[in-house]
Order: sequence, then structure tokens, then C-alpha cells
Amino acid sequence: MSENDNSKLFNTMRHDEPEIYLVAKRIADCVDSQLDTNSNDDELFYLMIYVKRIVNKINTQA
Repeated sequence: MSENDNSKLFNTMRHDEPEIYLVAKRIADCVDSQLDTNSNDDELFYLMIYVKRIVNKINTQA
């Protein structure tokens, strides 16, 4: 998958799942603050995928 494809998927997911984006962004901000790093959109996209997986798992168990 090209960087451009990831960028399109990131923007689509950010638009379609704003709550997931906000949670992932807060997690990334916390990690960046603690480790003095700077997460990029690619890393944030993968974090969004994992947050979405957790939410889906919780929703299927309810």
C-alpha cells in the first residue's frame, strides 16, 4: 500500500469516525508528551485502526 493510499484511508476514517480519531489523537499526544516524540499521520492511522478494533470488540460483547 502506497503512502498516498494510507493518506486517503486516514482522511476517510478521520471523516467517517471522528470519535475514533479523537481518542487515537489523545493517545498519540500522551505518548508523544511522555516520550518526547512526534507521531505522524501514518502512525495515527494505525492507532485509529486498533482503537476501532477495541470498540468493535466491546460492542459485540454487549
